[in-house]
Amino acid sequence: GGRSGGGHAVRRGSAESAASLSTAGTGNSNSTGGPRRRRGPSQNFMFPTKLHKILSRPDFSHIISWTADGRAWKVLDKRLFAAVVMPEYFSQSKYPSFVRQVNGWGYRRIAKGPDKTAYYHEMFLRGCDHLVKFMDRTAVCEARSLQAAAAGGASSSKASG
Repeated sequence: GGRSGGGHAVRRGSAESAASLSTAGTGNSNSTGGPRRRRGPSQNFMFPTKLHKILSRPDFSHIISWTADGRAWKVLDKRLFAAVVMPEYFSQSKYPSFVRQVNGWGYRRIAKGPDKTAYYHEMFLRGCDHLVKFMDRTAVCEARSLQAAAAGGASSSKASG
């Protein structure tokens, strides 16, 4: 397949927030103009790397698995995921905490079609765990700061559409 999302609809708050979230990881400064703080090297790709390891385990395939095309993944049983998988791989054991991590790493939830409720990231593909080095964790508060800076720094006119 090509680079397109396969016709999957992605749920977003607004085009404006999607634009600021998609550019949030590309800048090298924060809203105060200083350099952006980065986590240490051991933290850089831990979450997506762990997620790849979890998805590669056949004994978890009834709990979490790749979609048929290998471009997205889905938690099939949230209760078992929190009880069995999370304690083994993560310090938190609450499913909503896992979802916050997922969102923070820029995964997008598919809203329509056969893969509804699965998560997608262009650098997170089955068999391509080497791509996680291109992923960036963006804190929600940082994305909001960028959104506020863009709204305050630009002229008061808003694009229509």
